Amino acid sequence: MITGPLLLDDIDSFPNDPAASVDSDGDGYPDAWNTGATEEQIASSELSLDVFPNYQFEWADTDQDSVGNNADNDDDGDGVLATEDALPLDASESIDTDGDGVGNNADTDDDGDGFSDAEGTDPLGR
Repeated sequence: MITGPLLLDDIDSFPNDPAASVDSDGDGYPDAWNTGATEEQIASSELSLDVFPNYQFEWADTDQDSVGNNADNDDDGDGVLATEDALPLDASESIDTDGDGVGNNADTDDDGDGFSDAEGTDPLGR
């Protein structure tokens, strides 16, 4: 069977995805989209392109600082170390007081007490 840009399945790293075929470093992330892949195929692909296609231990660089996320101490570039950042891949958030997965900047109930911050007398008190 031929998939992608005329690659046989035994050399196609992603035989079930028509949008990608090549993974030079074997990390599970494609080097590029196939020539001829349609916008629909790319949009429906569950894959993300490898920012470091020749280095198997890095594939993403969220803050685009040329340091891969695995080696970067601040993946989103917000000035807060990833180990101390409640949302380390969101540059607009670093604190999630109630631990609900929504950072305090976007959360309307920072403390999770059931009252919106606008209603409560102390939005960060429990």
